[in-house]
Amino acid sequence: MRIKTAVTSWFNVRSAQSVRSTPVLSALLVAGAALLGSVGGVQAQFPSAPENERTNSMGVMRIDTTTSTLTAAQLSALFDQGTATYTYPGWHPPFLTSPMLYDQNGTFIAVGGATRRLISDYTGAAGFPQQVGDPSNPGGTLTAPSDMINGYSDYLGYSPNSGHFSGQPGVNTGPREVLTEIQSFNLGSGSPCSNGCPVQTAQTCGLTYPLGTDTTMVRVGYNNTFNGGASFDPSYTPRSLGMVDSESSSGNPVDDFPAYSFFEIFPEITLPPINMTMSVGIIPLSGAVLTTVQVPLIIESELLGTKLPPEVVYIHQTTDFGVDLFFRDSNGPYWSAGDRLGTVTLAGHNPGVVNPCAKGVAVTAFINAVLGPATKLANSAVMGTIFGNADFPPDANSCYASTVGTNFDGSTMDSVEFTNGATTLFVRNIKFSNLVNPITLPTFGNSATYTSPHAHVRLQTSTDGHSWISGIATGAVQILIVNTNVQTSPSRGRHYIQLLSFSGAGATSAGQFKFQQDPSKISPGLHIVETNSPVSYKIGGYINASLKWSFDNGNTFKFANRPIQLKHWTYAASTDCGTVQPVINFSRTGTAGHVAWNNTNMYLLQSTHDLSPSAIWKDVPSISPFSFNVPATNRLFFRLICP
Repeated sequence: MRIKTAVTSWFNVRSAQSVRSTPVLSALLVAGAALLGSVGGVQAQFPSAPENERTNSMGVMRIDTTTSTLTAAQLSALFDQGTATYTYPGWHPPFLTSPMLYDQNGTFIAVGGATRRLISDYTGAAGFPQQVGDPSNPGGTLTAPSDMINGYSDYLGYSPNSGHFSGQPGVNTGPREVLTEIQSFNLGSGSPCSNGCPVQTAQTCGLTYPLGTDTTMVRVGYNNTFNGGASFDPSYTPRSLGMVDSESSSGNPVDDFPAYSFFEIFPEITLPPINMTMSVGIIPLSGAVLTTVQVPLIIESELLGTKLPPEVVYIHQTTDFGVDLFFRDSNGPYWSAGDRLGTVTLAGHNPGVVNPCAKGVAVTAFINAVLGPATKLANSAVMGTIFGNADFPPDANSCYASTVGTNFDGSTMDSVEFTNGATTLFVRNIKFSNLVNPITLPTFGNSATYTSPHAHVRLQTSTDGHSWISGIATGAVQILIVNTNVQTSPSRGRHYIQLLSFSGAGATSAGQFKFQQDPSKISPGLHIVETNSPVSYKIGGYINASLKWSFDNGNTFKFANRPIQLKHWTYAASTDCGTVQPVINFSRTGTAGHVAWNNTNMYLLQSTHDLSPSAIWKDVPSISPFSFNVPATNRLFFRLICP
C-alpha cells in the first residue's frame, strides 16, 4: 500500500481521545487533514506484504491562544507589530495560523501487509507482532531495519472518537486491516508560490529568516532528527502509528474498499524568528520549540475511496478536546518551559502532493477542507476550561458562542446567511448567555433537559458582509443532555447534547427582529467533562445550531444557509460592552413614557415594578428610544445590563 498524506491545518489541541486517565501536558501540534496515497501505481486492494513509501507532503495548522498561560504582554511581544515592520506571520489575535508548510520528497511511511483483525478482546496478542515496512527494500525508507508493532497496546490507548477502530470483533469476524507508521516528515515554509497563501492565512510566502535560523517547523517520526540535533526519544515524542480498516467485515480482499484510516501524530513544532518582525531578537535562532507532551494529534479519514492511493483528506477530529502546545525550553522573560502557548483547534497534513506550486486549486481545496472557506469556518476541536463544579452550565458566565474574528483579507471568519428574495442578511458573532438555573448532569445512560427561560443572544448583522451592526435578543432556550460516557474512561464524561428549541425577539439599530432554532432540523452537539482534580473539572463542548430568521416580525422564517458551530465558553461581562459607560435618560409626554440610552446595541434594557431584593427584572429587547404607557398606579423602574 502506497501512502500519500494530505493535511491542511494546525493540529487541534488534544484532538485524540484517551482511554486512560493519566493526566498529561499537551503542546503545540500541527495536525488536521491528511491525504494517504502513493507515488506508485493504483492498487484495488490492501497490500499483501509490508512496503516502504516516500512522498512529498504539505500541511497547515491553527492555534487558539485563548487558553495560553502567557500574559497579554508576553503574547504581544512575541507576535504583535510593535516597532517592527510586520506582525508575526499568521498572527491574528487570538489565532496563530501557520503558513502552508512543505516537505519535498521527505515524508516516509512504513506500511504493513493486510491481516484480519482476529482478537476477541482487543487487548490480546493474537496476530502480533506485525511488521510494517520492508527491510529488504531499504531504498524506500531511511533505514534498512523494519518496524514492528507488538500489539494494539503500542497505540497507547488512543483511537479516534468516530468508533471505526474501537470495535471488539470475535475471531475471524473483524475487517481486513493494515497497520502503518510515519517514519518521518519535516515540514517547513520554504515555498515561494503565491497559491500557498489563501485568505484564511497570512501572506507568508517568501518569508526570510535571520542567518542560521532553524526553519523546519514540524518534525514527526522515530527515524528523525529533532530540534537541536536530538535523536528520537519515545518519552519525548512517541511513535506516530496509524491504521487502515476496511469498511467491510467480509474478509474478502475485493471488499477492502471503501476503508477508514487514521494516524496518531506526536509532533515537535518550532516557531522560527522571522525578519522584519519583533520575533527577531526574542525568539532564538533555534526557534521556540513546542510539543504536545505525549498527547497525540489524531487525524482521520472516514472514507478511503475505492483504490490506493486513496484520494481523500485526513482531518483532525473535532469531537474531543483540542491539543495543547507547551514550550519545551525557557526563554525569560518571554516564556518558561511548560508554559502553554495555546490549543490546536484545526490542523491538516497532505502527503502525496506532486508539486504544490503547480496545484493552486488543490491547495485551496486543502485549506478549505481544514480551515473552512472564507466566512464558513470549519468545525474545530473542543476548547476546555477549568471550573469548580460539573453542573450544566458550570458557571454563571457560561455561554455558547460562534467564533469571532476576520480572515487576513478582512472577510469575516464565520457567519451564516439568510436570504429573503433579493436580500441576503449575514449574521455573525452569535453568543447565547444568561444561562441560569444550572442542573446536575444525568448519570450514564440517562438524559435531562436544561431550560433557560430568559437567555440573552448578542449578534451582529450585515446586508453586505462588510458593514456590521450589533443587536441583542432574548428568549427561552432548551438543551437536551444525554450521558454517553464511555465507562472505561471514568475521568471523562462525554455527553450528547442538542439545542431543542430557541425563539427570540430583539433589536438592532435597523429595527426589530425575530429568529429561532430551526425545528425541522437537529442542532446536535457535545459536552465533555473531565475530572481535573478532586475539586475541579475541565469542561468544553459545542452545538452545531441550525437557525431561522424572520424578515416580517415572525409571520414567516427563512432558513440559514448552513449550521454554525457555537462553542461552550466562559466570558467576562465587563469586556463585552466596551469601555463606554451606560447613560440612561427618561422623558414623558402625557401618558407616554420614553427611555433612551447610549450604546443601544450593546446594553440590554430591563424593567421591574419592584426594587426589593426579590425583584424580577424583565428584558425589554428594544432599540433606543423605548416608548411605553406610564402605569397609573405602579412605579416602573428601568436599568441597563451588559448581557
